[in-house]
Amino acid sequence: ELQDAEELERRMNADNRTRKTRGLNEVAKDEALLAAMRQGLPQCVGVAVGLDRLVAASLQATSLADISSFLN
Repeated sequence: ELQDAEELERRMNADNRTRKTRGLNEVAKDEALLAAMRQGLPQCVGVAVGLDRLVAASLQATSLADISSFLN
């Protein structure tokens, strides 16, 4: 995961330049995020669990198809 505030700000600026050339409104930079990153984020591990997997686990389903209306 990106933890370099300067790189993130470069990417935000590049995204806004692209938006501008496409005639779209610029998106405001998340200054709070940039400030937190500059201050230093603690070491952490990202764990992403989708809602479908949480539902499947809570219902003890053996397949995501058992709980997804889009897959049936």
